[in-house]
Amino acid sequence: MLKNCQPVTYGILLGVLTLIIAEFMASSFGMYEKDIKTALFQEALEHTKGVVVKGHEDESDLPNVVFKDRKEAKKVAAKAWEYLKRAHFHGEGMGVIAIALCLVIAHTLLKDIFKKLLSIMIGLGALGYPFSWFYAGTYMVDKGKHAAKAEIHPLAVSSVSLYLGGLILIFCLLLLSHWCKDNKLKRFFFNE
Repeated sequence: MLKNCQPVTYGILLGVLTLIIAEFMASSFGMYEKDIKTALFQEALEHTKGVVVKGHEDESDLPNVVFKDRKEAKKVAAKAWEYLKRAHFHGEGMGVIAIALCLVIAHTLLKDIFKKLLSIMIGLGALGYPFSWFYAGTYMVDKGKHAAKAEIHPLAVSSVSLYLGGLILIFCLLLLSHWCKDNKLKRFFFNE
């Protein structure tokens, strides 16, 4: 069994790393929810027109006003908290699915190079996508929702593409292994 899993080791490790990070988020969010929400709102207030935040009266490094009033700042801070929770949820789900898919890949007759490639694709996708939500949630109180999402968009698209691309390739290769009549094509992807 361990010999089967060797080519997918990197994918499994990336899936486990994704779970560790997601569990760290869950623990932090559970213990410090109120503090995190307060910090997000405080940061949003620092970028609100006409609001002077206590302790930050002399700061001149915050010239960009992003929010027009306290109500908008509070709304964005609440949305930021939702994005942070999405990072945790996506990390948990995608980490488990990445590990499961890597184990499925390990027990196919695919050549080791394809097992390794698919497992790394899925593992990197699982790790990158939750980070996209975390980044957007963290920085939207500084830059606004659209600016934060625009900055992280390339990573989000890349990680989703890796993850879904790997999943679709696994599906297609499994179909190929069972229903394809072309032996040359089968020999290219699969061990005899």
